[in-house]
Parts: sequence; C-alpha cells; structure tokens
Amino acid sequence: MKISPIILFFLSFPLITEAQICRYNLRIFSSFVKTSTVVYGNAPAINSPYLLENSTTNQNLTLDFFEPAGDTAQKRALIIFAHSGGFLNGSSNNQDMQALCDSFSSRGYVTASIGYRLGFNPLSSNASERAVWRGIQDASAAIRFFKNNAALYRIDTANIFLWGSSAGAFMALGVAFVDDVERPSSTYSGFLRPDLGCKDCSGNNYNYSSRVTGVISCWGATKDTSWIQNNNNIPTQLFHGTADATVPFTEGYPFGLSTITYVRGSQQVNQQLDRTNIYHEFFPETGLGHEYWGTSNGTFDPGGPTVYWQDIIFKARNFMLKKMTAAPACGVLPIALTNFNGKLVNDTVNLYWNTAVEINVKEIMVERSADAVHFTQLLVNSAKGINGSGAAYSVFDPNPYSGINYYRLKTVDVDGSYSYSGVLKIKVPVKDKLFITQSYPNPVYDLLNVEIQSDKNQVINLSVFDFTGKLFTTQKIMLRKGVNKTSVPFEKAAGGIYILKIISKEGSGTASLKIIKY
Repeated sequence: MKISPIILFFLSFPLITEAQICRYNLRIFSSFVKTSTVVYGNAPAINSPYLLENSTTNQNLTLDFFEPAGDTAQKRALIIFAHSGGFLNGSSNNQDMQALCDSFSSRGYVTASIGYRLGFNPLSSNASERAVWRGIQDASAAIRFFKNNAALYRIDTANIFLWGSSAGAFMALGVAFVDDVERPSSTYSGFLRPDLGCKDCSGNNYNYSSRVTGVISCWGATKDTSWIQNNNNIPTQLFHGTADATVPFTEGYPFGLSTITYVRGSQQVNQQLDRTNIYHEFFPETGLGHEYWGTSNGTFDPGGPTVYWQDIIFKARNFMLKKMTAAPACGVLPIALTNFNGKLVNDTVNLYWNTAVEINVKEIMVERSADAVHFTQLLVNSAKGINGSGAAYSVFDPNPYSGINYYRLKTVDVDGSYSYSGVLKIKVPVKDKLFITQSYPNPVYDLLNVEIQSDKNQVINLSVFDFTGKLFTTQKIMLRKGVNKTSVPFEKAAGGIYILKIISKEGSGTASLKIIKY
C-alpha cells in the first residue's frame, strides 16, 4: 500500500513499565534547602595575578550544599558537582552547577557544588598539570569531608557520585583513575615549585578513600589513558561533542594552545574503558562543540539551556540508578501509561496515549515546548479510567511550532500531587530556514570564515558578542538563496569565548555559534 505524500513523524515508546514512583527517579520534592559556603578544607592556592608556583596563600575550600526540603530519610545518595572554567575562572555559583543541584535535589539526592583552587600559567605545561592535580586533590577533599560527616548530612557513603563539567571533568576522571604512583612529575618539588602532595592528603585530614560509586564527565579529558586500569573499576559516563574546540574530543591541546599539556579526550578515554572492561556509557554528539547543553564557562547562553540539557539529566539519572548499591524506596503511582504516540498529518499534530491503571486521577494535561525545557499547558483532559481501570485518549494540536515540538503529559491526582511522562518529539517542517553550515578555523586568530545556508534571498545582521554579552562587531549582509560565504575579522579581539549570531531582517530566522579566540 502506497503512503500518500503526507509528512509524517511517529514516535511510540513505553513510558512506565511498572506503576511505581521511586526516589532519585522523578521529582518528588517541590523545594530544597541550600546551605552556602560550607568549608570542606583549606589548602595553598596560587596568588593572583600569577607569579610563581611557590607564590601561594592558604585558601578555604567551600561548597554549596542542597537537600530536599522536608526530607526525613537518614541515608541519601550524594552528587558532588565540579564546575567548568579551565582552572582559571568559575566558581560553585556557576549557573549550570546550581541548576543541576536544584534538579537532582528535587529527586531526593543531596547535592553539592564545590569551589576549588584556580590559577596557573597557560604558557607552562607543568603549571597546567599542577592546576589539574590541585583540582583532583580538592575534589578528593570534598568526598572525604562528606564521608567524615555522613551522619550530620545524612549521606549514604555507598552511593556518592562525582560529576564534572570541562575542568571539573578532568578532576572527576583524575579522582577515579589516577593513583599516587601515576602522579605527573611536575606535581613533585622542583625549582621554585613545592611538592603538591598525594591525592588524598590535601585540604583536610579526614582519613578516608576518595573512591566514589561513579563519575560523570561532561566534555572532559585526561593526560594519559593508561592510568585507567582495572584496579580502579569506577563506572563512568562520558558526554562530548565531536567538534569541541576547547577540550579535544580525540586528543590534542586544550584551547588549541601548544603550551598546555597534551590530553586525550572522551573518545580515547572510551577506548581505554573498552579495553579494561570497566562499565561505561559514551555519548558522542556529532558536530557539537564545548558545553553543548547551552552554557559558556557555566553561564547559560541567551535563550537558556539547549535540548541536550534535559537529555543529559535523563541519561545521567538512569546511569546513577543502575549503579547504586541499593534500590531506592518506591511507592505506588496513581497512573500507569502504556504508550504515548504522536504523528503529524498536514499541519496538525495528533497525540494519543493509553493507560493501564488510573487510581484517583483527576486530570491529564498535555504540555508543549519548543526547547524541551520550558513547557506550557496546551490541553486538559478529565480522567476516563473507572475503578482503577485504564483508558484511551486522543487529542489534536492544530497550531504546532515550526521545527521541533516537544510534548509531555502531566498527570494530576485528586490530592493535587502530579507526575510527568517522558517527552515526545514531533518534527514540523520549518518554512523559513537560516543556519550556519560551518565556520573555520575555530579557535580563530585573525579571520573567521563563515558559511550560511538560506532558503531565500534576504538581508541579515551578523553580530559577534563577547562572553559578557557586549557587542564586539556587527555587519549587514545580503544573502542569496543557497550557501553564502563571508568572513569576520578577529585580529583585534582579545582572547576568550565569543558568540556569533545571525538574525534575519524581519526577525523570523536566527542562528548562533560559539567561537574561541586565542
């Protein structure tokens, strides 16, 4: 049977295989309690501005601690987050780290965003290695702090996870796999540089191992993959964009600077984990760059997080649930969904789902989003299930967004409690297409070449903003239908991260790209 030329996108999946809601799985707490600047250690930190490796001042190491409000559990899984910033900047207050702490504390975890020692000479490979080692030591100190104070913070020490972004991911991989006998020689004493000491003997005197239940590395790397051996069998999850120009996906110099130590990125870490049979999950994202969940040095770009933000949270949640030493506490859900389907016919999205069980369900809401992060209510359906039975539902969205539409179901119980389904993705053809097909070189020194795809003849504004949002340069360009080539001068730009943005004259089409100037 021949299908008529109707654009059709169909997705079907089981949402809930068992009628249960589990701690660490869904958002079961509505708020959190945050305790800021908890001191977890003290260690010699490089003075700013950088002079020499022996120019240090002792610094308190602090963290922000999050726990679910009203939680009575006495042993709770812990996630420690380490921020990005290239060991030069950033803090525990980075927006992405704070948002992750919020997201996972609502699921019943206790979470902490740690600050750690910063500063090194980017013209010295030895100094860059020492900066990473100091970060590894500080992450170890945070782990040992919580193990020592497990009763106070109600920590389940058998379920501690370490999650790092960029520089923080270097730290997470180092804590998991680098032993003291593998310390880089640069971390020992030498001319005008003190011995940094062992991995677990800096920051505080708590006599515990820094071993964790698992690590999550977002766009991280390590100097030497041979450090990864079976004696440190730590489950690992890796996220990395294949076009990352800050931390190499395969191998190379961070930021493209040959003065910094050569590193091996997630692809090579994954290969070594394969060779050693250590449990791991690897998620390479083709064509994506650094911090592709929507941040620059931990600060959300204009427009907020990308669709990958929720995707990474979902995958990390499942990874940690699988690797916990004990099953989380569960209770009965008011509803069990057997499927949630959707298809596009002409310009209308048809949505339908089935329930196997409905207990005290008041209504089921359909919510829609253009970015998989910010959802708004689209429709409300009264519950159809009678006496605990299931039911079938079918609704329509006559005015979907152009591009990707994300749908989810919000089930509301009679007592006001609620839960969410998984997210359904429906693709609607984009009528106006404007996007950047490629840019090179990136990192850039003097001239950036940009190729722009346009579906029509139109005028656009091409603008470049620095990390703070300040306009660096802008130009008006007349595009022809098809691929257009232009260039942007960068020789007068200071080194750092920039956002290149193109906006059509009528404002109907936009595209953006992260650029690194060295």
